[in-house]
Amino acid sequence: MPEDNQQDNGRNRRTFLKHTASALTALGLATQTTTASAGGEPPAPGTATVDNEQNQPINAEGVLTAVWERIDDETFEVQTRFKSTDLEERYGIPVLVYEPDQYYARTLPEEIRDGEQRRFQKRTTQVIGTTAEHAAAERKILRKADPASQISVASAEQPDWENDVPLYHYKTAEKAENMQSRKAPINVVFDWCSSEVVANDMKNGVHGGKWIQQLPLPKTNRYINDSGNVKSQNAHVMNSVGACPSTQFHMRLYDIGLQNAHAVGQAHKDPCNHNQGITIDEWKFALSRGNVVDWWSGYSTPVSTEVVDVGNNDPNWDTHDGKIGYIYADS
Repeated sequence: MPEDNQQDNGRNRRTFLKHTASALTALGLATQTTTASAGGEPPAPGTATVDNEQNQPINAEGVLTAVWERIDDETFEVQTRFKSTDLEERYGIPVLVYEPDQYYARTLPEEIRDGEQRRFQKRTTQVIGTTAEHAAAERKILRKADPASQISVASAEQPDWENDVPLYHYKTAEKAENMQSRKAPINVVFDWCSSEVVANDMKNGVHGGKWIQQLPLPKTNRYINDSGNVKSQNAHVMNSVGACPSTQFHMRLYDIGLQNAHAVGQAHKDPCNHNQGITIDEWKFALSRGNVVDWWSGYSTPVSTEVVDVGNNDPNWDTHDGKIGYIYADS
């Protein structure tokens, strides 16, 4: 993906999007494949074969289709569905329809806004399973990574990593509520305060520069599995960067309310078009985590920070290294 100077009104990018969208329309299917399927990489952590009996999610190969519809002058809704024979074989569900997302028109590519193309397809691999399967996978990954042994503070003062710290956030199915698709890695853990405190401190610049949000927040819910409960985000904090106002660092925050882990965050960098329609950049997971950790590493903060390997990498996330920023209260 290009960097921050990539804007929707750039002639070269519009031309690229138009030609690419036309090619997708003509073919009816993008030829994008995942690293795991195309490059011989190992499957995503914590997954197993379609016929596994270990209560683990699967790497389901299939076709992802996104259809856009204008809701009003300012808003578009996108309905995404995933069709896979792997899904049908394991769960008896040939097509998984996800909860719809809504985005503001000004953040979307011209082709979607003007109606030139509002249907996109690509062949891909999704990590899909039930909530119980995803939770079991997270515990298995954490057991292997053993983050507690990597941190300088005493184990008794750390979270119960294996049982209490979620590793991913998910997109859920619209009707099959028990089904989830792995979407992004959790990459920050706060052991000393709630998501509200984290968001307020960063927005108000209490310990560093203010995180300033220039555009309204789109309606895009993502979920974590927390001790048997499925929870959506409690707060967001965003910091616009570059010439395009929708290019921003963005962290979704989830309260988990444990003694030594009060909130977790999923930090990424949104490109100008939020990767809607055509993917134009990576999500920059490690860079975004570092941006958050650096903000909380200032001399005036009441916390210490460490970066620890928790093993939640993925062959399709080139910008994530399987590590999490651990931010904890000074003793």
